[in-house]
Amino acid sequence: MNELEPVAYLIYMLAVLLQLKHHRSFRYKVLAVYYAICAVILYIGIVFSEINNWTYNILFFANILVLSKYYLELFVGKIKKKIIISCCIFNALLFIYINIISFKYNDYNNYVYAISFITIVLYSLLYLHQLLINLKEESLLLNFDFWLVCAYLLYFLGAFIIILFYNYTNDHIARGDLWVMHNTILFTCSVFTMFISLQILKKNNLQHV
Repeated sequence: MNELEPVAYLIYMLAVLLQLKHHRSFRYKVLAVYYAICAVILYIGIVFSEINNWTYNILFFANILVLSKYYLELFVGKIKKKIIISCCIFNALLFIYINIISFKYNDYNNYVYAISFITIVLYSLLYLHQLLINLKEESLLLNFDFWLVCAYLLYFLGAFIIILFYNYTNDHIARGDLWVMHNTILFTCSVFTMFISLQILKKNNLQHV
């Protein structure tokens, strides 16, 4: 089940790359590169390291930086942009203090992960709020960002709960079951995003025929 993680990130990468055919967006290019790097880092951690907490410390640090940039481009209002910048700086400083200054780069830092996850949940809710107050005649069915954010919301909210409870049990079997749930949610969200990306690509191709 551990292999589901790098596979899920590769699926996310392919889903984003499909959108580049009609939307030459810089944020999609950044996401595609980010997902590819995440898949490589996770695979290295699984295959070559018995203790791979360092891979998640790197992954979740990059995660908050890249997704903060992604949501920053999605937001229109200055207040929401300021919230993102403030949250990103806070998360970055927290990661640096725990992992570098405190030399805990090889420890499982559940509270640090949880804060970064709930931050992205906040970003997602702010984006959905922006869509609601700026409704257009355009169908959301063809809005890839909307569906991607929905997938993020589902994954990070579910993972937030798992991350918090993971460190409260010393039972290796229970921990394994929790991480299987985490990987399953991640993989399901990636497959959902790929399905939506294919549907949008199909409809866009039909419109250009």
